Amino acid sequence: AGELALAGVRCLVLERRDGPRSDSRAICLHARSMEVLELRGLAEVLAAAGLPVPTFPLGPRGAAISFSRLDSDFPYLLDIPQSQMECIFAARAVELGARIRWSSPVTGVRQDETGVTVTLADGATERAAFVAGCDGVRSFVREAAGMTFPGFANPGSVILADLHLDGLSMTSAYGDLSRHGMLLMFPFRDGSCRLVLYDYARGGVPVSEPVGLDEVRDSLRQITGRDFGLRDMYWSGRYRSESRQAPRYRIGRVLLAGDAAHAHSPAGAQGLNTGLQDAVNLGWKLGAELHGWGPGWLLDSYHDERHPVGAAVLALTGRQFRLNTARSWNKRLLRWAVHRLVVPLPPVQDQLARGYSGISIRYPPGGAATGGAATGGAA
Repeated sequence: AGELALAGVRCLVLERRDGPRSDSRAICLHARSMEVLELRGLAEVLAAAGLPVPTFPLGPRGAAISFSRLDSDFPYLLDIPQSQMECIFAARAVELGARIRWSSPVTGVRQDETGVTVTLADGATERAAFVAGCDGVRSFVREAAGMTFPGFANPGSVILADLHLDGLSMTSAYGDLSRHGMLLMFPFRDGSCRLVLYDYARGGVPVSEPVGLDEVRDSLRQITGRDFGLRDMYWSGRYRSESRQAPRYRIGRVLLAGDAAHAHSPAGAQGLNTGLQDAVNLGWKLGAELHGWGPGWLLDSYHDERHPVGAAVLALTGRQFRLNTARSWNKRLLRWAVHRLVVPLPPVQDQLARGYSGISIRYPPGGAATGGAATGGAA
């Protein structure tokens, strides 16, 4: 919405929620996302609200990716709750002229040669030139447009908890891994942190079951042997990830972005970053199309550029998830060798940092299908 409004396009966000979210599943911004946001004057605002941390934990204690040598003005991971990010993004979009309509679940999407008619739960309709489905893994827009979402559910549910820990430094991220599960901790600027717990013994618990402080404490002790002085939990949830991708991000006048287009395990903190970069790539191209200056292939290049990125993210997160959750002795031995012998090597560190941060993303030169004159890049 912000990209469209910046381009002078009238746009409307139909949001099924009643208002801004208070919970935060996503919490990290990588260097490439910060570079994109810097182009829109938002990086400084986000950096002031978040906490930069120098490394990303891979699971086993001490095994981490260092971002310090990235060729970027943002050689770090920025920890900031999604709720804060969304407030900043929404304020900028509204400032630029976008409209956000809360409590507006979509119940119908019908496209024709001249536009798309969207029906809302109250029976009202809206007419638009294009519709972008950014409505998550269970996307109604995707389903209504007849777009498939092949893939599978990843095994086990993960516990998420925002709280305070007295037993760990709140200046850097932390990880630990044992035969009982995995812990990741990401600190926030206010001194609290996000815990991500994959407790093998609790992996079968339904995601609908609430997470209490005692369960978090028990899982911490089970995985690490310590509870790290946890206290004052202010949000928690249970999450079961899926690995899926839409074969096409566009059908006619309906396009997909973010989790509606691709879903994967939370390994590597890739989801929000990939979705944000989808939105920027799609937004300016829609603006060019609607203003009439974009060449015929430009809007199709959204799929051609972003679908391979989504596929690469699925592959990356899948490898990391399988490695970290391996339980047989031979796979655990492989994991030890990878994390202790291979990951610390400087060339491997450089490659991992570029891959996880998104700095390595490059698009092929030329336009979609017709071989346009655009040059390769990372926008």
